[in-house]
Amino acid sequence: LELAAESAARRGAGTASVAAWEQAANLTPRADRERRAGRLLRAAELALELGRPEQARELAGSAEPLSSAPSHLARLTLIREALSPGVPGDPLRVRILADLASEMIDAGQTDLSFRLVLAAAVRVWSADPGPATRDYLSAAMARLPVPPDDPRLLAAGGFVDPARYGDLITRRIAGLRPDQLDAAAGELAMSIHLVGADQTINAVQLAVVDGARREGKLTALPRMATQQTWNAIALADWQVAVPAADEAVRLAIETRQPMWQAAAMTGQAMIAGMRGDDTDAERLAQHAEALVLPARISAVLCGIQFARGVTAIAAGRYDEAFDQLRRVFDRADPSYQAVQSTWALGDLAEAATHTGRVAEAREIGAAFQPGELDSVAPWTRVALIYAAPFLAEDDAAEAEFRRALAANLVRWPAYRARLLLEYGSWLRRRYRVAQARGPLRTARQVCVAHGLLPWAERARRELRATGEAGEEPRAPQRISLSPQELQIAQLAAGGLSNREIAERLYLSHRTVGSHLYRIFPKLGITSRIQLPSALATADASPAAGLDLSREGRSEALVTEPGQAGLRDVARAGVDRQ
Repeated sequence: LELAAESAARRGAGTASVAAWEQAANLTPRADRERRAGRLLRAAELALELGRPEQARELAGSAEPLSSAPSHLARLTLIREALSPGVPGDPLRVRILADLASEMIDAGQTDLSFRLVLAAAVRVWSADPGPATRDYLSAAMARLPVPPDDPRLLAAGGFVDPARYGDLITRRIAGLRPDQLDAAAGELAMSIHLVGADQTINAVQLAVVDGARREGKLTALPRMATQQTWNAIALADWQVAVPAADEAVRLAIETRQPMWQAAAMTGQAMIAGMRGDDTDAERLAQHAEALVLPARISAVLCGIQFARGVTAIAAGRYDEAFDQLRRVFDRADPSYQAVQSTWALGDLAEAATHTGRVAEAREIGAAFQPGELDSVAPWTRVALIYAAPFLAEDDAAEAEFRRALAANLVRWPAYRARLLLEYGSWLRRRYRVAQARGPLRTARQVCVAHGLLPWAERARRELRATGEAGEEPRAPQRISLSPQELQIAQLAAGGLSNREIAERLYLSHRTVGSHLYRIFPKLGITSRIQLPSALATADASPAAGLDLSREGRSEALVTEPGQAGLRDVARAGVDRQ
């Protein structure tokens, strides 16, 4: 039965595996208490993965009086962590997990020690327990008998200290392939959003999420899909972000994980705000806030304020934006998060420029400026690059704009487009109309291509002020699809049948057919063969940037690499698996 359970788990038959482990435990001689406990614990762990918390609680309860081995007690602790997380940033819980990890290292239980460290690391990220507790966990991590670039160590390090581990994670991620992923590499692929976003890891993330979906790991999917959502948001890739966020919310509700439900809803709020639907953005933000404010989960609360600030900037409400973003830098505010707050520095600086509060923003920025020897996480680095032109003195502003636009921001298309828009506006206000048109045109093109309609409309108005007319930006037809419709359309465009789509999304094939019946007229098509072109991103014309090497030469364009091809590669990798 144990062998059958292991085989069932390998082929994704989670329910059969749980049943086999439980039956194996029932047939184990009562005198062999530890072996029986181990089998019950394995059944409980799998039940948790399948999103069955009540079954997991019952199995763990049966195992608890039989368990005396340190490894079994550590596994029980992890199960209880998942079932009753309590207050995320509780320093005592973090230290208990760190101590257990150290015990497992001494006992030679390396894999179990990594699981304990990762559980503690997620707590540290969710709500900062303070530098002393972070250092305590870091000391336990330093004892792990693995090389510095071990994927398991880097996955935990991304949560504990993304600035320190950011470059290592980025380099290690570059070597991952979608068809050669183990659990550790999967964890690393999911943690990449803590240190930055990269188109090259989209294929890996898609493969990890699809593998968890095929194996029925419903408890892990909300976290994975939420992290995938935020990586896609940074890339302004709504075809990935929208369905990933929707799936994360649905599954978090089903598996009763309110923190990940709120985190995914915060992603939905950011998407809505960046696309100009500020009413929906605030509705989602309020719902997410109600879920996590009682527990003071600062990572999510920080994201909520970040989404509100960006939404207000998109709508041109800069005073509101500054007030919303100012909160994440107040250490007494529940939305303050030691690392994540710095991601909003650029947006705060932009809002300050439009409200006459630059001096206040400079003071805040100075307090969060890294030292010369400090490593800086990519998210923070981009925020500092974006903030520099807004916080510069008047005579240095243009040099800072040009320096920022010379940086490699291809991975951050929304920030690059917004920089171009602000630079073009800055030039126009100084009556350098001819020079302003180049960056403004590029900003408009990129914003339209990525569905950033509020900024596209502002770029159109700025261009009109220079004497150049242009059509009002329009959302692509795919925007009219619901998140689930978009996900079904993408899978159908990839060649999957209705039954295959239904199995992947836990729907009936009739439901899939009904969705497709509504999708076709929304996209203006009549057959499945037209889906790929209807869903294709408008990447042909937008530019990633400008040649700013010489004064007055700001209209030369550099083509931005498209994302549609990368998504095709990603889906091909998933389908091959």
